[in-house]
Amino acid sequence: MPGPLEPAEQLSERERIATDLANSIAHQLFQTSLELHSALARIEHHQDPAAQIRNAVDLLDHTLRDLRLAVFSDRKDPRPGA
Repeated sequence: MPGPLEPAEQLSERERIATDLANSIAHQLFQTSLELHSALARIEHHQDPAAQIRNAVDLLDHTLRDLRLAVFSDRKDPRPGA
């Protein structure tokens, strides 16, 4: 059974997990956004559903931008000792 990780190993493992998680979430959000864009194009003539999907697409696009900024920016971890 492996012992506790050294601080550098802990940091490396946290970064790996965060990257894997962010990549997975970004992929899923991007896929959902593409599907909603496609659905919007198909039902554009129906104003109410189209408006709801447009709002969802806008929210997903905004979420993807925020996620990319959080993952790929040069920000340091604000948690003490992290």
